[in-house]
Amino acid sequence: MSRTSREDLGAYIANVHGGVDWWSKDEAVDFFKAAVALDAGIPVAHETHRMRALSTPMMTQRVLRSAPGVRLTADLSHWVVGAERTFDFPSDAGWWPALLDDVAAATTLTHARVGAPREIQVADPAAPEHAALLEAYEAWWSVLWAAQAAREGVVRIEAEFGPAPYMPALPYTEAPVADLERVVDFITRRQHGRLVADGVCQA
Repeated sequence: MSRTSREDLGAYIANVHGGVDWWSKDEAVDFFKAAVALDAGIPVAHETHRMRALSTPMMTQRVLRSAPGVRLTADLSHWVVGAERTFDFPSDAGWWPALLDDVAAATTLTHARVGAPREIQVADPAAPEHAALLEAYEAWWSVLWAAQAAREGVVRIEAEFGPAPYMPALPYTEAPVADLERVVDFITRRQHGRLVADGVCQA
């Protein structure tokens, strides 16, 4: 990206969907080492995303530990739907907290989307049936944001709830089952309030 185009676009960070999920560890590490060596002029964040090189928690941890300097866009909804759980199995306790710490040390942008074990995005995270799921994400996000605030003095968040096919839709009419603008507003206000309450940012 040229300096002129960055200025024209007002870009302050680049979000990258890098690689593919069938790469070996060595291929992924080589790619991210090369990416870190590039000078983009703005921070470059590699998204934890299905189909991409960082599609699973374990591959992401291997990359982070083998390619220092990689920065992440943490979208944990992709891992939840891919693993079909919120990492709450008894066996997850032996690795998930340490992995989340590794992710927190590298996260420079968070996509604050709430996904479920069988859907990438719940229709309305304010609905009471999603309360436990929302709390799980917020606990994870708190770890990411505390680390980023301490390291960078800033927390970057996007309430990345999208339209169909991310937003569930009714059959036949394809009408969205929730008001996307209201959902984004809910997540934005709620997370800002949490950051203020935690002393991470000002009201």
